[in-house]
Amino acid sequence: MTLESLPMERFLFREVIANAQQVVLSCPRLERGRMLVPSPFLEDLRTALRAELPEEPPSADSKAYLSTREVLLEMGRRLNAEGAERLCPFLSAEGGQEALPENVATLIAMERLRSSREQWSRFDGYLDPLPVEVAEYLRRHADRPQAPSQLRLYVLCSIRYLFRELLGLRRMRPSEPEVPPTLRGTLVHTILERYFREGPPADDLERERRRLAQIAEEVLAPYDAVFDSLYWQVEKERLTAGLTGSGAEEKGVLAQFLELEREFEAFFSGSGWQRGARVEVRFEEGSEILPLAVEGPAGTVRIAGRIDRVDLNPEAGQALIVDYKVGSRAPRVQDVLEGIELQLPLYLAMIPRLFESVEPVEPVGGVYYHLHPFGEVQVGSGLLLQEAAGPKLRGRRFLVESQEAFREALSRAQQAVLRIREHLSAGRFPWTQFEPSQAGCPFCDFATICRLDDSRREEMRSFQPVFEPIPLLPTAEVTGPEEAE
Repeated sequence: MTLESLPMERFLFREVIANAQQVVLSCPRLERGRMLVPSPFLEDLRTALRAELPEEPPSADSKAYLSTREVLLEMGRRLNAEGAERLCPFLSAEGGQEALPENVATLIAMERLRSSREQWSRFDGYLDPLPVEVAEYLRRHADRPQAPSQLRLYVLCSIRYLFRELLGLRRMRPSEPEVPPTLRGTLVHTILERYFREGPPADDLERERRRLAQIAEEVLAPYDAVFDSLYWQVEKERLTAGLTGSGAEEKGVLAQFLELEREFEAFFSGSGWQRGARVEVRFEEGSEILPLAVEGPAGTVRIAGRIDRVDLNPEAGQALIVDYKVGSRAPRVQDVLEGIELQLPLYLAMIPRLFESVEPVEPVGGVYYHLHPFGEVQVGSGLLLQEAAGPKLRGRRFLVESQEAFREALSRAQQAVLRIREHLSAGRFPWTQFEPSQAGCPFCDFATICRLDDSRREEMRSFQPVFEPIPLLPTAEVTGPEEAE
């Protein structure tokens, strides 16, 4: 254990003690003849119970194994000669709370409130009403620039936002020989940034393959000494297969990307598009372009981010955003339309600012390129004006029929941001309102400490305000048939 990990260890220890039916604590005395120092947690517990730790482990039928009720009774007896007598009535009915030790009363209140179907409580992450110092802390936090990924986290599961963004909790990940998935995304973004910065794509596919292969080799080379394993060789193959040699081999992410780019005009209407006119555009504190400011009655929300790529049509005064998603999962059409995934509409609101010093430019939409490392590279979901869609995108659900509806969608995204600030500043971080699969529960870093109860969530009759996503488009404005997600 290190000093940096101590707060996390204390939090996890408390969760284990509070939620387990039975707890048996032990510690080794010797290791290879060397005396060991017991965990400080054991000393804390001994002090709280005013008990001595046994020299020998208790037998299975020993009274050293106590239920939660028995522990509370024992604590009351030790802390006060009459504590047990006052504690028993409290456990069965209201009253007597003033006679309980504060930690015991808190534990009992926590268990009662966690089973309530009438309201969310502070033990569910619903902190409203707030102490003054907490309210001030949340206000300062809300004033900081927020990334779209942080907003999405709050929309899907606000208590996960509380754990990660406010409490700074992180899962302790084991050391693995595999290449981290986050590095895969970084490498692809770096390679494609250089590819467009060094010149626009040409029509000669073989030439572009060689050019992209050379860039990839230079970007990947420094990692050969870092990941000296078969995992790294497989990872490189997934990215670069098909860029060199015969065309018969299986194509990796980058080779499939080039083939997707060859069909650009089949996906987007109009001619004269300059692909990659701007790449890796950062708008954040300290950069040339400041964050997007969304102003509302309760304050201003600043959105910081990085746009992977902006394609420009100078003659038409139009711009298109392309965002790369590297991984097995990408934003679904449903998430975009229902206002869960706010990244594209917020980025699209930045387009006029990016070109204001050159000429007026209006956004016509944005799409996600799903660069799947184990499957087909394709255009995924997005938000796009119907007039800007080419033959291969016609009929897709994310097309918007009119300019008015498109502008309304961007406006609704900004309204959602202001509502997130309102709920966040009020300390409202209840458990997710979505189905576990949609909220990402199976992959959540905090699954081991999560107290989400599906039946309680469904039966909750609380009228407390909680954030609900704002759909970006009325149903009538969404064109195209239902499609598989």
